Formats: sequence, structure tokens, C-alpha cells
Amino acid sequence: MKPTHAVRQYHPLVILFCLTISLGWLLLAQTSSRPLVLATGSAPDATLTVCNNGCQFSSLQAAINAAASNDTILLMDPLLTEPFVTVNKSVTIQGGNGNAILQAGTTPANGSSRVLTISGPVTVSLADLTLRYGQADQGGGIQIDPSATLIGQRIWVTENTASGDPLQGGGIRNQGTLFLYDSHIVANTLKSSTMATGAGLYGDNGSETYLNNTVVNENLSISIQNQVRGSGIHMDGSLTAINCQVSQNHAWGQAGTNLGLGLFVTGEAALSNCEIDNNYNDANSNTPARGGGIFVYGDVSLFRTVVSGHQIGNGGGIVAYWNSSVLTMTESRVTGNRALGNGGGMQIDDGATVHTYRSTFDNNSAAGDGGAIEVKDGVLFFNDSLIDTGISTSQGGGIFVDAAGAAYLSNSTLARNSASDSGGGIYMVAGGNVGLFSVTASENRADSNGDGAGQGGAIYRGGTAGILLLSNSLIYGNDDESPFPYIINAPDCFGVVQSTGYNLIGTRGSNLANPSSPPCQIPDNNNQFGLDPLLGTLAENGGWTATYALGAGSPAINGGDPAGCLDPNSILLTADQRGFLRPDRCDIGAYEFGGYQLWQLHLPLVTH
Repeated sequence: MKPTHAVRQYHPLVILFCLTISLGWLLLAQTSSRPLVLATGSAPDATLTVCNNGCQFSSLQAAINAAASNDTILLMDPLLTEPFVTVNKSVTIQGGNGNAILQAGTTPANGSSRVLTISGPVTVSLADLTLRYGQADQGGGIQIDPSATLIGQRIWVTENTASGDPLQGGGIRNQGTLFLYDSHIVANTLKSSTMATGAGLYGDNGSETYLNNTVVNENLSISIQNQVRGSGIHMDGSLTAINCQVSQNHAWGQAGTNLGLGLFVTGEAALSNCEIDNNYNDANSNTPARGGGIFVYGDVSLFRTVVSGHQIGNGGGIVAYWNSSVLTMTESRVTGNRALGNGGGMQIDDGATVHTYRSTFDNNSAAGDGGAIEVKDGVLFFNDSLIDTGISTSQGGGIFVDAAGAAYLSNSTLARNSASDSGGGIYMVAGGNVGLFSVTASENRADSNGDGAGQGGAIYRGGTAGILLLSNSLIYGNDDESPFPYIINAPDCFGVVQSTGYNLIGTRGSNLANPSSPPCQIPDNNNQFGLDPLLGTLAENGGWTATYALGAGSPAINGGDPAGCLDPNSILLTADQRGFLRPDRCDIGAYEFGGYQLWQLHLPLVTH
């Protein structure tokens, strides 16, 4: 059963985390080698040293046992091998001469315990440390107990292994609160005969995890008899990540379906300026996979985040799943992902809801349906966004909407998508629902393999159940590449189309068998047909996403509804896709000719 989450009472250090970011944490990290010190009412009482010769202690555990609250412990040697270390006091542990290695064994195979256990209602700070070669049933590198807080600065958690049933956290298992700054969780392993969750990092239900400038890479989950969930990160609690990278994590499952190879979320996650890329299903895996980058089974927000380079069974980049799951994407990008089944960039299933704002899906592909997005069962609200060069070797190069799905596009562009069969831009199965509000669709292609089987270069509607609605939209310059002599040719749209009027359609297409019944059945009401809108090429014309500009004299200019262009909720669209203001009489499509920006702050989309 899906876990429930009570209203969260955030840890007091959350406030400090946010203030640290706002006041220039990056500058502090670059100019100081000192550990992060959190005020607890008094300065550290003492500094204790640990080394083989000449220090106060030869054992880290002995130093911890002797320490008082707020003391600092320095590891003076570059390498300390010591298993079974438990920290049950609020202390700082730091490499004394730069980075120090703390290991639970001398090789990855002979560690006799996890590296560190953080136990009790304590706040522990770690700095300039590598923690490796831990072995445990849960949390091979670090275990953070429910009442504990760990703050890590410039730490590496690497080459640790967890091998229990059920299995959680090869590198770190967090049941309390975790802050990581400028840190790495790399090359940790889970080995389980049942379900394997979080080879790099596992956050338990009720836990809080905060990552800043942290990398989670190359972690491996192995499940002999079951599935893998979240080879990089599995989050049942809450996750806040800024400037993160989750990359090249991989799964090896032998039953079921591996889910979310980079990140699997059943709780809450907010990612900003992150890269989720090139996570993969291991060649030895006998199970398919869904969600190469992210599997959303809770509430997830992505801000200026890139999901790229995955090749997986379904939902190449992202899967949003479950009827209470919500994914919100803002100024983000899903690019270069491939599905061996459906949904090259993203798959929406089991009643999930997805909102996009000022985001781009480009160069995604699927061997099945939905080169960029498959809405199998759920709702997509696509706002101020772009789908470009989605490729399906079946149906729906841009978007495939199944009978239980709905997609509502507003102030958005469908460009250069292609399907070997029908629906180069959008394919709607009978019973589905699609609404296009101030949308521009151009250069989309159906029947891209030229076998004569496909129609609807921009839009294809199958059957009459459900609703396909156009409002203030521009559908022009698309292609049905069915070879001549064709019976039906439908470059722009195919099927019955409802209209609120004020659309510009290049052509209704042709039907040689019945010339009076064109394949695109859209009423005349205040629509324009066969006129050239004088579109430019797809280009950066301002705003966050590429658009097709209208040329001077275009019939789309001031061709929108005199009462104003409305979104799917009948709310007035006061700006176009780029954020440029629309006047009282808007233009048709996603672009407003002669519009201007009231203001817009453009910060770079940071990638590592």
C-alpha cells in the first residue's frame, strides 16, 4: 500500500540550510577549509586528535567515548581502519590534514561492519572525510537513526555494501535528518534476494534529506528474486536538492520491473538545478525497467533540472505513477531519452497528474507510442512549453494520449515531431481527451516511413469518443508522408475536431474516395483555412523555450478570439509562450507578434 505522509514539522536546521544558500554558501565553501559549525549555544569545548602515534587517542571510538558535546575530533592520519564506530554525541569529526579515509575494512570485500552509525538525539558534523568499505544489512556506509542529524561537508561515501532483506541504503540509510554539502555518494552496492531500494541513498518515511552541490553516481542495486527501486536515491521521506547530479546508477533485477533507476520517490522531492542523466538497466538484468531517470510515486517538483540520456523499457526519462502523484516541472528539460516501449521522454500512468511550465522535451524517442510523452492513464497540463523532435516508430511522435488519458496544452509548441504511423504531433485514442489552447503545431510528420499507413501530420484522432478541442491554435506546415497515389492525405489533422473558433488550419486534407468529406473534420466557425501564417523557423525568440515567430502581415496577427485567448480553465492568457504580453485581441498560436516582456529574469540552466 502507498505510504501516507502526515503534515511535516520541519527540522529547525531547515531554516539554517536555506539561509546558508541565500548568503553565498558557494563562496564560503571555496574560501574556507573549516568544517561547517552550527551554533548550539557554545563554542567547541575541546579538540581531540586520533592517530597511530603521538595523538591523544589511537581509536576514533575511544575519542568519541571521551568527548563532550560540541567537541571536535581530528583524524590526523590519512587512513584509519576501524569498524563498528557509533557516534552518540553531538561532535564534529574532521580530517585533520585535509581529507582522511575512515574505512571498516581493508578492501571492499572484508569490511566487518558499516562505517558509521549516528545514534540518539544528536547533531553530528563530518568534514573532509571518505567513508568506505562498510558492510551491513542496512546502510552499508552510514546509518542515521530516527532522532539523529548528520551534517556532512566535503565527504565521500563510496564502495560500501548493504546485503539484507529487505534492503535499504548501500551508501547511506537516513531515518533522521541529513544535510550534505559538496559531497559524493559513489559506487555503493545493494545485494538483496528481495526488493533493493536506494543503492546510493535511502530516505525512510519521515526522514528529511537536504543535498547541496552533491553527486550521487555509479551506485548498483542487485535484486536476485525481485525488483530494484531507485538505484541512485530511494526517497520515502522528503528530499530537497540544489545543484545535484544523479548519474550512471544502474540496476540488476531478476523479477518484476526495475523502477526509477536514478531517483524513486514515494514521499516528497524538490530538485533545483540538478542533472539526472545516464542511469541504466544493467545488461545482466532479466527485468524490464520504467523511469530511467525518475519514478514519481509521490509529490515531485523539478526546477531548472535536466533529465537526459536514458534508454529503458517504458518512460525513458520519467514515469509519473499513481492517482495521488503530482509532478511539477518548471524551466526544466527532458532530452535525449529513449523508450524501448512507450513514452520516450515521459510516461504518465495510473491516474498521475503532471504540470509543466516553460519547459522543453526534445530529441526523445520511443519504439512504441509517444516519442516524447505517453499519457497512458492520467492528466498532462502542458503550459508555455515545447515538444521538439519527438520520434515514434508507432503512433504519436510528440504525445500519445490513450483512452484513459487527457492532455491540455496551453501557450505551447509542437515542432518537428514524427511518427512512422499516425499522429506526428499528437495521437489521441478514442475515449481520450485533448485540448489545444493557443498552440502552434508545425513541421510535424505522420507516416514518416512512407508506407501509406499513417495520417495526421500534426493531430490524429481515433474514433469519436472523447473530445479533441482546438482554440486559438495554429496548425500549419505539417506533413502526411503517405506516398502517391494515396486515398487519404491529412497533413495537418485527421478525425473529428471540436472548435471554439479562431484557429488557423493549413489544410483539411484530401480524400480521393470522397472529396466532399476531408479527413480533418473541423467546422468553419470563425476559423481560417489555407492561409500562410508566415512562420519563421523554430528559434530562440525570447523566453525559456524556442518558438515559431509570426512574420509581419501574418493572418494570425490579431486573429484570436476578440474576447481574449483562454486557457483550459477559461482563464485569460495575458502573455504568450515566451512571457510576452498579449493585447486585448490576441494572435492565433503560441507567439504574440509585437509583444513585449514586462520583466523576466534569465539565469543559466546549470549543468555539471
